Amino acid sequence: MRPFKLVLNELGNYGRYYMKLIAGLGNPGKKYQYNKHNIGFMVIDYFAKQHGLSVTKLKHQSMWDELRLEGEKIVLIKPLTYMNRSGHAIKLWKDYFKIENQDLLIIYDDLDLELGDLRMRPKGGTGGHNGLKSIVSTLGGKEFPRIRFGIGRPASQESTSSYVLKDFTKKEFETINNKFPDLSKGIELFCKEGINEAMNFVNSLQN
Repeated sequence: MRPFKLVLNELGNYGRYYMKLIAGLGNPGKKYQYNKHNIGFMVIDYFAKQHGLSVTKLKHQSMWDELRLEGEKIVLIKPLTYMNRSGHAIKLWKDYFKIENQDLLIIYDDLDLELGDLRMRPKGGTGGHNGLKSIVSTLGGKEFPRIRFGIGRPASQESTSSYVLKDFTKKEFETINNKFPDLSKGIELFCKEGINEAMNFVNSLQN
């Protein structure tokens, strides 16, 4: 059964209220738009476009928009706090809607996965990712669903901090773009069916 909370409706009676908060991590601004570090933003933009949305509204230090899937409210956000302070925006939204961590989904880049590989988990560590560190710090725990989107590691002695701020090459874009439709389906499964169904699907996807 999908998690829900009880809220007062317009008649003053309590009713079920389903919702999910989907956040893609990245850095705001055109100079970062196609960086490897911004894969989370790209996923949100793709998912939004599939549903006829544009994540451009401003609220809680984020760009955002919303939709409904089978009666469930889905809020899409792209924090404008820059990667290292992502948690501040996430907490503003979480507190605003008074939702549980299980109703969050964080999407971000991962150096330890090959380009285009995907992993979904209900909880986990930060893997040294500064955006995840910020979220763990502000939420006070690691128990929230997340999708790791592989960007691979630099082949040379290039620093990881420099590598993640590089744009995807044309060939790399082809690889990640091929993942977006299935990943979009995985996000929908998370919203409609919950973490287990979504995790089984996303983790079955291979390059």
